[in-house]
Amino acid sequence: FAIGTMHNNVFMRQMHMDRGSKGTNFRFLGVLADSSDSTDGPYLYFQNLDTSVVDGQVLSRILVKDADRDAITSRINWVATEDHDSDSGGTKIDFIVTPNGNSQSETTAMTIGQDSSLTVNGTIELGHESDTTISRTEAGVVKIEGDLIVTTKTTTLTSAGDDQPVATKIGRRTLTTAECNALHTTPI
Repeated sequence: FAIGTMHNNVFMRQMHMDRGSKGTNFRFLGVLADSSDSTDGPYLYFQNLDTSVVDGQVLSRILVKDADRDAITSRINWVATEDHDSDSGGTKIDFIVTPNGNSQSETTAMTIGQDSSLTVNGTIELGHESDTTISRTEAGVVKIEGDLIVTTKTTTLTSAGDDQPVATKIGRRTLTTAECNALHTTPI
């Protein structure tokens, strides 16, 4: 391949190829589609050729590595959630980041499960971080901007262990004089 040319719908610029390695380095990679291609547009394709994929095996991943630490700082992993065969191919996607600070160890920030469930390990910011923050403080307890979201879940309120709902469905309405006078015939 020559620098800055198009070949097989892949535009490459400043490519570096290391003989004997299984990788190719690109500064810029653009995947293009023309009118002869599918109406779905261009795509990036990863395939694991292992025919004995087992539960927990990483099928494919995208990595980000820095030169300062010579370490991976974030990645997206596609992970098998069951042994794969011609009828089974359960897969989840893990989004892994490195938090600020001295530990600089990777942590799973979010997972999209094989059942389309979404798990977020941390808070959810709606808008921006000083706007609306949703957080889990313990099992079954959620807060918005530090204030408890009140539910009808039974919670222990006294040291004696009496379980009472934190809230019930309550509505308040001020009745007019006419409505009060008609309560014996018209329920509200």
